[in-house]
Amino acid sequence: MDKIITLLQSLLSLNKVASVSVPGLLGAVGLAMILWPPRPIDEIPMVVEPAIPSATQEAIPDGSDTFTVPKERACNVKMRSLESPTHLGDIAGTAVQNQLRLDREKDEIARCVELENNRKGFEKTQNDHLALDIADIQKLLSSALETYGKYEKVDNPLASRFQEKVDTLQRKLSKKRSLFLRNEQSIRDRDLYLAELARYDKIISDRLTDPGRLRPRKTFDDMLAALVNHLVAFILLAITLGVVLTPLSQAASAGFFDQLFPEGY
Repeated sequence: MDKIITLLQSLLSLNKVASVSVPGLLGAVGLAMILWPPRPIDEIPMVVEPAIPSATQEAIPDGSDTFTVPKERACNVKMRSLESPTHLGDIAGTAVQNQLRLDREKDEIARCVELENNRKGFEKTQNDHLALDIADIQKLLSSALETYGKYEKVDNPLASRFQEKVDTLQRKLSKKRSLFLRNEQSIRDRDLYLAELARYDKIISDRLTDPGRLRPRKTFDDMLAALVNHLVAFILLAITLGVVLTPLSQAASAGFFDQLFPEGY
């Protein structure tokens, strides 16, 4: 209540309100219409189809060399425009819809980040195990190659068996390395996409702080203060323009009168 009384006192303290002239008032209206800022077309990232899959159904490999986590992005994000009011009566409804859309998309982007981190973590863990497997296979392969070389020199019939063992180990090693490299590239790709999601989240956060948003909620005192500030600014503009335009309008009226009635009235 004290804040409302203070606002009323500041409004009533304008002792020159009576000096607002018609030219100043019309000039203030015209200047406000000319300088009225256009409403920007805001574009925000929106998560579109395909929908976010469940991570628990993808993070379980069904074999030691089977990669079941999808390599594609967890979410498909496109830039879409927020709605703009078509008439004065549509301003409140549009503001509610845009607020709900911003809140929902911020939550969807957060879910995308969580799922990407989930998949990235699985790939890192799998690579840790693959690194151990590759080291073990390399030791076995070195031992098999050494034994094969010895048997080959003396033309031992067991050389063919070790040749098969060497080929088998080489195929396993190649397969493990291929999967390891695939995971490494996927992790780098996910890092790039996570950075992109961070930019998307910042865009939505910036739009959530734009004037006219419904959050944080404004009290009646805040709305009344904004209304009084606009009204005081408009009155001051009208008074200032009146001081400038009134003499000009009087001079123009006098000149026009002299042209119509050169002999006097």
